[in-house]
Amino acid sequence: MNESQQRILRIKILQARLSLFWEQLWQASFWPMMISGIILLVIFSGGLGHLPSSLRLVFLGLASIAFLFSCRSFITLAWPSRTKALRRLEKQSNLSHRPITAWHDELADPNGNAQTQEIWQRHKNQQNEQFSKLTPGPPRSNWMYLDPWAWRFTLAILLLVTAVLNGQNWRYELARLAGDTPLKNVQIVTLDAWISPPAYTRKPPLLLTSEAFKKSLANDDNIIVPEGSKLKVRVNGVSKLSIVLSSQLEDGGPGDELQTITAQPEDDTGFSEATIVLKRPVHIAVRYENKVQADWKVALIPDDAPVVDISGKLTITPTGGFAVPWQVQDDYGVSSLSGTLTLVTNNSNSKGTPLKYEAPVFSASLPRLNPKNAKGRAFQDLTAHPWAGQQVQLTMTAKDQAGQTGKSREIVFRLPEREFRKPVARILIEQRGKLVQMPDEKFKTVKSLAALMAWPEGLIKKSGTYLGLRIIATALHRAKTRKQIKVSVNEFWKLALAIEDGDLSEARRKLEAARRALQKALKEGADPKKIAELTKNLKNALNEFMEAMARQMQQAQANNQQQQNGLRQNGRQIRARDLQKMMDNIENLAKSGANDAAQEMLSQLENILKNLQPGLAQKPMDPQRTPPAAKSLEELTELMRKQQQLMDKTFKMPEQNNDDKRSGKKQNGKNDDKQQGAKNGDQLVTQQDQLKNMLGKLMDQMSKNGLPAPRSLEQAKRAMRDASRALKNGRKGPALGMQGNAMQGLRKGAEAMAKDLMQRGQGEEGNFGRHSESSANQNDPLGRPMPRNGADFGPNENILPKESEILRARDIMRALRSRSNNRQRPKIELDYLNRLLDGLF
Repeated sequence: MNESQQRILRIKILQARLSLFWEQLWQASFWPMMISGIILLVIFSGGLGHLPSSLRLVFLGLASIAFLFSCRSFITLAWPSRTKALRRLEKQSNLSHRPITAWHDELADPNGNAQTQEIWQRHKNQQNEQFSKLTPGPPRSNWMYLDPWAWRFTLAILLLVTAVLNGQNWRYELARLAGDTPLKNVQIVTLDAWISPPAYTRKPPLLLTSEAFKKSLANDDNIIVPEGSKLKVRVNGVSKLSIVLSSQLEDGGPGDELQTITAQPEDDTGFSEATIVLKRPVHIAVRYENKVQADWKVALIPDDAPVVDISGKLTITPTGGFAVPWQVQDDYGVSSLSGTLTLVTNNSNSKGTPLKYEAPVFSASLPRLNPKNAKGRAFQDLTAHPWAGQQVQLTMTAKDQAGQTGKSREIVFRLPEREFRKPVARILIEQRGKLVQMPDEKFKTVKSLAALMAWPEGLIKKSGTYLGLRIIATALHRAKTRKQIKVSVNEFWKLALAIEDGDLSEARRKLEAARRALQKALKEGADPKKIAELTKNLKNALNEFMEAMARQMQQAQANNQQQQNGLRQNGRQIRARDLQKMMDNIENLAKSGANDAAQEMLSQLENILKNLQPGLAQKPMDPQRTPPAAKSLEELTELMRKQQQLMDKTFKMPEQNNDDKRSGKKQNGKNDDKQQGAKNGDQLVTQQDQLKNMLGKLMDQMSKNGLPAPRSLEQAKRAMRDASRALKNGRKGPALGMQGNAMQGLRKGAEAMAKDLMQRGQGEEGNFGRHSESSANQNDPLGRPMPRNGADFGPNENILPKESEILRARDIMRALRSRSNNRQRPKIELDYLNRLLDGLF
């Protein structure tokens, strides 16, 4: 063995001795570590502190004895011998026949024959080769034999749980071992403060004690929050909390003390809490333990009162009501809008004191929930009120979500009264007005009713009318108080309505009540079941109203009053199916949870109902008087339809292989297909040329009629010519691109012509516009709503799509996106899909 091998062997032997010694030490430390872990677990879990001091001492004494006894194994520890180290090396290196131990062996006869010497030398060489494989191996633990049930792992888990749950109280647990009296629990003083803005501001709360917020105050120490925000301060671990509110000086420091709020813990939790509503800019200081612990400077964003104005003149509806145009605005949103009427007193009445009635107050429907800016019209029918026909003063009042109110300017007008056509109804309303103004002369009214009942035969056609007059006259004759006279005044109105309208007035009243109930439920966010029930009630009330209206129209026709089968609203015809369709849309929106949209559509329904009246038949328009511009637009629409069909055919055209075209090679199995494709290509070229010629003729005809042709039509014509050339050359991709440009030019031209047509139609008889048959067509050639204005358009126009249309649009968009995401499709198809998606967005 040379010197290098001897040095390696000495290092390996030392490593083997260290491994053997560590295994002995690890085995000897098992029981001392187990006993130490049990002692620590009992102490820091708090169990030992609950024992009496005597038992505590007994436990600690026994634990100390057990620990010392378990340490006896350390006395027997000894440094491993060389022989044991060599044996470990041989075992860990998987060497057989103990080669290292036998390295120093020698031949019994060193001077033996040559064959023996050679065999011995080969044996030595084999042993030298095994020196490179020597390894002492890592130390191994034998705790598994000392603890076959693995209780050591259970103890380790319990110690870890104790350290997590009660590790911060280790000083307290050690202190409990020192005496018999338990120590008081030390509470950590914590301060939490935050500002919660009002919910309607939709601003997040501010946590004043967070580290991130403290850093933000380094640049600007002013805290700006909306007016009405709530400051909440919560402190744990103090006996008394004081919050001092002071005014702010110009330099931002505290000024005069405005208010001091104190709080104390109410229960054993130790929490002191105070809440302050911020109404003005203040300096806030939080004091406890005889010093200021935190202070903030708070500035407020003012919450202005809503502004409301009557934005125009009052208009009278066909039913006798009135419409008030209004406009409101508020910084955070208006919650409600109402109108109040007061009677303009006339001191010239010396015949007595009129009956006193409460001032009528009506609510206006907002177009959506809590709008910041809104305008509209408030419809109200007060023809039944005794003040009808007299001068009244109107004031509109808006209220925001903070409870602040704003009032409009006051306007004075004559409260509309209903006009009655039937003589008996007119007499009843006339006597009712006299009774309201001069209730002390009620006997004159009774005599007038008696004279009416004695009128010649034929004036009172129904026995029910006669009985009603008798009942009213008798009750008025017996009335002794003004309250009883008011009851008779109401009966006058009911009987007059029954004579004039039959059951139509009652149906209208039920419809209005059902509409108001549904509007209130939508505004308050009621339960979906309740909204569904109210929607059903509104549909039933609408059906009853339409039936009553139909009966009235039949009666009018029987009296030779020519009417058409429909209703009119401001010159626009409304049919029963239109109202039913509107009700279905309201119901669907309410079911889907879109209460704002349902409320907006309900406001539109109110607008229609307030202006609803039986529609008179109109003279049909002469079809020969259709303007030339309308004919040109119709021809352009047909041209666009044909161009779209041609574009679809081009897309289905097979792609021509350029290599085959240049080489002229044709496969036998594909000759027929290529010949058919060439034939179809020629047909597409012919059709594209025909469309280009049709567009040229249309532009020439427009020029002859004095109509300017939009520039986009000339661009479309050039695109058609380029598409025809591409089709002749078999270039499918460029042809589709040019056809798409042509479609775009045709579309822009149609939009320009439609807009010009609407402008020309205003105020011209026979053109498109109000009261013409063309008003029914409200879409452009592509089926989209056209940009319009006027009385026929606006809030009464149903701009919400059907549910089926929404679902269909979603399916189409999903299919387009799915195909465009498939990169395996041909490039020409992907380009086409991308153009479609770009046009949609």
